[in-house]
Amino acid sequence: MAEEWYVARKGEKYGPFSWDQIASNYSGGKIRGDDLLWSQSTGDWIRADQLPALAKGNVNNQQGSSHAQAASGLNYIILGSVMPMVEIKLKREERLYAQSGAMQWMDQNIKMDTEMKGGVFGALKRQVSGESMFVQYFTGLADGAVVAFGHTYPGNIIPVDVSSGPIICQRRAFLCAFETVEYNVFFQRRIGAGFFGGEGFIMQKLSGRGTAFIEIDGECIEKQLAPGEKISVETGSVGAFEESVNFNIERVKGIKNMFLGGEGMFLTTLTGPGKIWLQTMPIQSMTAELFQYLPSSRGS
Repeated sequence: MAEEWYVARKGEKYGPFSWDQIASNYSGGKIRGDDLLWSQSTGDWIRADQLPALAKGNVNNQQGSSHAQAASGLNYIILGSVMPMVEIKLKREERLYAQSGAMQWMDQNIKMDTEMKGGVFGALKRQVSGESMFVQYFTGLADGAVVAFGHTYPGNIIPVDVSSGPIICQRRAFLCAFETVEYNVFFQRRIGAGFFGGEGFIMQKLSGRGTAFIEIDGECIEKQLAPGEKISVETGSVGAFEESVNFNIERVKGIKNMFLGGEGMFLTTLTGPGKIWLQTMPIQSMTAELFQYLPSSRGS
């Protein structure tokens, strides 16, 4: 899978983009020489005019993205860092929906409606998956209409393209999506994974076509697993994964590791092929860390 690129300008981050989009926008003047670029290969932010592939005009020497971004170009911007928000630009009659209460602001060319998407059954499915029974729809009344949605706790907002296959997310992950994206409940079929996998029996499933935006706790680490490749993860650290990835749990080996290692008795295992999104600070872990500093019932 081709790597993803990000652009930073005046403290605002744009992306992700494929290399082809970066090269095209640079040659067309949309990306300036003093803009900052980042990808896994650069390891750090670098000025566009200092990137050899752009500076020498050699813009076709990297593989293009295999996932077509429905939100390509600059029709969304992710702003902020610890408590980010996503600003989305809609075309006339283009429509998206979001979890209840996620909207931060919208301009005068946005129409908002609150509906029970999917009827009573759809509302109940959303409720058991950690969301409100109602969703808010936002429709562009003119080209360029803008609406913004905010993160509900410290972390990152991640755009995911479901056109190439469904994506399974942790409960509470869904933030907003274009109307072409389907939101459903995903049930863990393995009892062990449901009890000990950190995400419970009920997760969220995003499918259809187009782009959705999900919330990740803390920082986000993306990995592409090859067929048969397996990774063991601390329970609760799985933010999302492609449906092709096998999700299971395994008991930690060794008595001392189980009781003295600090990782608990079980680890979540993810087996490829497919992409996974890991989170560095699960909300459960953050809550546990903060709990020890809360005043007790005795006032101490």
